[in-house]
Amino acid sequence: IYDGAIGMLMGCQVVITARLPQNTNFIVKPGAVRIETKKAVEIETDREALKKTTNVIADQHYVAFLYDESKAVKVTVTPTP
Repeated sequence: IYDGAIGMLMGCQVVITARLPQNTNFIVKPGAVRIETKKAVEIETDREALKKTTNVIADQHYVAFLYDESKAVKVTVTPTP
């Protein structure tokens, strides 16, 4: 399940995003998109002795990409005047 899905349409999750050009949509089957780690988890600590606290910060970078083109369809909608 994709985080941010607003519903289902014919068995596909519907997700609204500003990351695609206007009037461009994708329909993808399970297995079409994969996520890979670009950078492993990196942990940093910052000690504040006067406050007797230690801040622990962790981050990880990843990328989503089209893994199987045969399981994806690009749909471009042309608005009517």
